[in-house]
Amino acid sequence: MANRSYGQYCGLALALDRIGDRWTLLIVRELLPGPARFGELHQALPGIATNLLSRRLRDLEEAGLLERTTLPAPANVPVYELTALGRGLGPAVREISLWGVRFMEDAEFRRPANPRSMIMGMSVLASTLPLEGLDSTLHLLVDGYDISIVIDGEKAAFSLGAPTEPDALIETDYEPLVAVVNGRATPDELIADGQIVIGGDADAVVSFFELFRRARESMTVSA
Repeated sequence: MANRSYGQYCGLALALDRIGDRWTLLIVRELLPGPARFGELHQALPGIATNLLSRRLRDLEEAGLLERTTLPAPANVPVYELTALGRGLGPAVREISLWGVRFMEDAEFRRPANPRSMIMGMSVLASTLPLEGLDSTLHLLVDGYDISIVIDGEKAAFSLGAPTEPDALIETDYEPLVAVVNGRATPDELIADGQIVIGGDADAVVSFFELFRRARESMTVSA
């Protein structure tokens, strides 16, 4: 890593010495929701060669940003997991993502291999809004993947896995969810034709989808 250093006494340069290579921040994005196997990372990052992915993971490990661990039984599989130092990149990654959201309207949607990037996108949008008065736990089931969403009036936490005792269930697929988040369709339209199926507390579901409409409006005003 020293050979690729910018050699500058500057926080930005020192950060880029560690995370400025191509694919590196996308690997961090994939690991922010939780540990991942090598194959999951490779599948989620189409276009990266396996040897390059191995090199980036090794560089991140040497920089102290991730570590190799083994999931507990019954999984017992090796995974990559961010360290506390690596997780500290979360706010920076969210801010960069939020800056990039303005370019998504003209970008072609490509179905992700897993919901990790979707989790990041929803988390980024939710982070732009005050959440006072919102208190709910939602189970989002997207293309068979379980996502937990916990809103506590201050923040919205998105993570892989099904929550315990959720207030509501939202079952859908990637395309309908993206259409709602982007404002290309309303939840009512997609619920009516069966592309989104809900159960439990309908008000909690309405409040959740309302977050994205408010986020879009907020970004339009600030643009």
